[in-house]
Amino acid sequence: MPTPDTVIPLAALSAVVLDLETTGLDVRTDRVVQIGAVKIIDSQIDHDHIISINVDPEVKIPERSIRVHGLTNDALKGQPKIDQAFHDLITIIGDLPVIGFNIGFDLAI
Repeated sequence: MPTPDTVIPLAALSAVVLDLETTGLDVRTDRVVQIGAVKIIDSQIDHDHIISINVDPEVKIPERSIRVHGLTNDALKGQPKIDQAFHDLITIIGDLPVIGFNIGFDLAI
């Protein structure tokens, strides 16, 4: 049980805010096409640690997904593969908590 001396107000929490765009909504088969992340330190954006990385999913992106995020196979051709993109993301995250909308999906994919 948290005690008053171990509780950190959310506004004072250092963390990384994460959002992924994907080829679809199935964590078993779909792939990441874009990673966006911002590091927050002492409630301030760390401008040296903001990333927006387009990722080559190495699969055809369904038209229904393109309508959501606007990223096409042609636009992603030649972009980093997921292993390099995740390496850059992990470097920013370090040991900080990760925050995001529907974060369970993003972490699962």
